[in-house]
Amino acid sequence: MIAQPQKPSVFAVAGKYIANTMIAVWAILPGTMLGYSHFTGDKLPLMFYYPSLEIFPIIFILCTGSIWAYVDIARGEASRGFLKTVGAMAVALVIGFVLEVFISYITWVPKHAIAGEPGFMALVLEKALWLEGLKDVAFLIRNPIAETFFFRIFLHRELACRFFPATDKPEEQLTAVTEGNVVLPRLSELGAWMLALSWGLYHIVPTILTNTPIFAAAGYTYAIQTAIVAWLCLLGRWFVHMRESCNWGILAQWAWHVAIDIDDVWVWAIVAKLTTMSTAVNLTPVPTFFGGFVKAAAVAAL
Repeated sequence: MIAQPQKPSVFAVAGKYIANTMIAVWAILPGTMLGYSHFTGDKLPLMFYYPSLEIFPIIFILCTGSIWAYVDIARGEASRGFLKTVGAMAVALVIGFVLEVFISYITWVPKHAIAGEPGFMALVLEKALWLEGLKDVAFLIRNPIAETFFFRIFLHRELACRFFPATDKPEEQLTAVTEGNVVLPRLSELGAWMLALSWGLYHIVPTILTNTPIFAAAGYTYAIQTAIVAWLCLLGRWFVHMRESCNWGILAQWAWHVAIDIDDVWVWAIVAKLTTMSTAVNLTPVPTFFGGFVKAAAVAAL
């Protein structure tokens, strides 16, 4: 007589649905928290922003008993080898940095010019701006680590196991059985784009809603900031590829993210410089949602 498989208990089924719901909510949580804080002025959610990317996922991992699955992810990274990993990180850092500076140039070209502003290359070569940006050490350390852990490790694994598993490489499952290789969860194409959009679109709040009024004095518009978010969505898909690639991996993706944030703090230093120049000549513009500007004095008169 063939033994019938036991049905999972009610508690196991309920736990699975609760965990799946939590992951679905987590995919939009970063942007939701920032959006709530932006529209209400309540800064309390910001205190939980980084913990929601770091501490709370660790608690979830421990409570669901999936810690060894994450150990396997670490083993998979280690199996790449030290030299190959360091080499991939170095290449990712350089390419990511050069590409982000180029993206900054592309978004510089259509912006409103501030009277007397230096050219883009002059800003690139201005050492003081880089040093000013690099003072934000806390951001440059914590942000890439937090987002890499949350989006590239935690959310990637949970989405791949619960909602969007890839099915295009069955041979990996065979080698896992016959050779004992570690097979890491991979996302389907739909899942890869869902994760990419989860990371890219949460930047709507900080990049478009929060930063545009601040960047307005430097000549940036809502259209430019929206284009940056669109670029981040595409970049998010590339990060999924890096995460799953045997040639790149998680640490290389982290290095690329560091390059992005270095460029980010440099752009903030540029904005501060141009804002000072704009204020000095009384040319502070205010952006409109159609990409144009009106003078601050005219807005005040309205």
